[in-house]
Amino acid sequence: TGNRTGSYWCNELKAERALLGNFDLVQDALDDFSMESIDSPELFSGEHLDVLVREHLLPSVIDDVLDKHNIAPF
Repeated sequence: TGNRTGSYWCNELKAERALLGNFDLVQDALDDFSMESIDSPELFSGEHLDVLVREHLLPSVIDDVLDKHNIAPF
């Protein structure tokens, strides 16, 4: 889902609001993808940063769902 950036919100302002108070997740995502700062050329908007955080969280969400339903990972 999303627009050309892959953003969940399809709206720059909403994406930036979703990041407020979640700077620990932003830093974890940057570390996870070996990015030094939000000044990376790939992150030229709040929507891109929101997508980065969601990509960072996706594996743990998948693991949680698999655990909840007693399904072994592939």
